[in-house]
Formats: sequence, C-alpha cells, structure tokens
Amino acid sequence: MRWICVPEDLTLPQLLALEEVPPALGDMLQEQVHVLVIAGQVEESLALSEQIFATAWADHHRYIAALALLHKADALFRLQCWEAALEDAQRALRWIEVHLTKIARYNEAITHYFLGLLHTILHADTQATRAFIHAQARLDESERHWGYQDHSDRVRQCQNVIRWMKDLRVLQMETPPGDFSITLACYEMINRALVRTSATHFSPFEVSIPGEVLAPHLPPRFIPLDLAALPFLPLHPHAHYLALKIPADGYLLPESRVDDLLVMETATPTSPGADLVLGTDQPFIRRTDGRVIFRPHQRGSDSFEGIPRWLIREEAQEL
Repeated sequence: MRWICVPEDLTLPQLLALEEVPPALGDMLQEQVHVLVIAGQVEESLALSEQIFATAWADHHRYIAALALLHKADALFRLQCWEAALEDAQRALRWIEVHLTKIARYNEAITHYFLGLLHTILHADTQATRAFIHAQARLDESERHWGYQDHSDRVRQCQNVIRWMKDLRVLQMETPPGDFSITLACYEMINRALVRTSATHFSPFEVSIPGEVLAPHLPPRFIPLDLAALPFLPLHPHAHYLALKIPADGYLLPESRVDDLLVMETATPTSPGADLVLGTDQPFIRRTDGRVIFRPHQRGSDSFEGIPRWLIREEAQEL
C-alpha cells in the first residue's frame, strides 16, 4: 500500500464546484460537512454526508446525490477505508458524467483525480494512470472555461491538481507494487513564500535494539528480554504530514543543512496553501515546545503551525 498525505487544498471538499447545488444543501456540504472534517470529526462528517445523499436521492436529484456521495467518499478516504471510498466515487462518477454542464465536466475531472489517488494507494497502477489521464484531459478543458469566466481561483486549482498528479505519477514509477511507502507534499521557500513544488516518498523500516541498550530508557518495571524492533518513520495514520526542503544550514533546527527534508506534522487544521506568502520580519517563530509557526504577510490570514518530526538527509551527505 502507498500512504499518500494529500494537502488539504487538494482534497475533494476544497476542489468540488457546488454552484449547481441548491443553496441549502450546498451550504451543508461546503460548510457543515467540511467544518466537521477540519475539526477532526470525520465520522460525524460521514454521517451528515449520508443524510444529504439520502435527501437528494429521495428528491430524484441524482447529480446532487453524487456530490454528496463524493463528500462521503472523502470521509472514508480520511478513515483509510480505501475500497469503500473507491466504490462510492465510482458510483458518483456515473451520475456526474450524464449531467451535461461545464461545471459538471470540472467535477468529473476532480472525481477522476480522486479515483486516481485511490488506485495509486491500492497499487492498481494501470487504473491509476488511466484515471489521471482522464482527469487531466477534463482539467485542461475546465481551465480554459474558468479562464473565460475570469475565475482565477478555479484556474489555479486546475493547475495545482495537474501538477500534483504529475508528481504522483513519477513517484508511482519509483515505488514497486507491493512495497509500503509514505508520500508527502514537498514545500520550499521561494521569494519568501512557502510553495508546494513537488512530492517525495519514504519507505518505513525497523531498527532492532538490544535489550541492554534499551533498558536505561524504559521505566524500571519494564525489562526488555530480547531485541526490540522500533519502527521508523513512526507516523500516525490519522495525522497529516508534509516535507519542507531546508534552504540554508541551521534553518529552523540547529542540526539542519541545506537541501535536507524536514518532515513536519501539521498542528493547524489545514496544511499550507500552494502560495502562503510569508512576512519579511520573522517569517517563522519557534515556540518553547518545539513547534514552528509560519506567519503570513497578509494581516488576517491564517498562520501555519507544524511540529518537526524527522530530518532526512541525502545519502551523499554525512549525518
């Protein structure tokens, strides 16, 4: 299995266009369902999505029901119920494909992208490639449509999804079927902006430690009898992570060197956007508990807070 940490701005609730949904249901999907997800109440989000789906289905609004089903699939994705999410997304796609509007074509592209994510996770690489190709073709069309409409946010979303899919397809070829890997979005500091530039992946491993070496670090009543296998990288499945490319020696951490990758757990509800512009005065601060806060230049914008977890260095450099 490939575990992919999808940036929040590339998730279904952030990408789907709900302009053709009645305001009452649209508000429930865009605000209530998404607020529950951001708050970490994913199971409650799942239940509410199912209620909206049932209401739309009873009123014979198949297209609206499909969008609700996609929000349900997003919740299942976050709960790591990959097969169930895949089944719901495939079901939703059939109803979206027969809705003949430009907005529906965009939502069709986003659904194919989501299916590509799921197939990649499940190592169904042929299906993943096919889904990403369909998604890119539709996104190219949608980008032109949103451009004619002067909808710059949607244009940027199309471009971001296309770039992310290309990154995933490259990593897909680097991780053999059957291997477990962790894929993270990689961010860099460019012109004082925290910008997502690529994706990177790691393969977890275990280290065996003799009991006598481990014993001094355990409570007295715990006595290791044999070699203890400790996992690396021990990432929590329900947390969100990203990789930050270190721009200079000593950046954020005394141990860091230029081009190191710092794996960070996001401590704020969402990961940084693709173009979080940082202020010129103290673009980040380190708190006493070790957390790092990146402060945006624009007043009123949300800051991004992360917890440094791992520092990964190129093999050519000495540790």
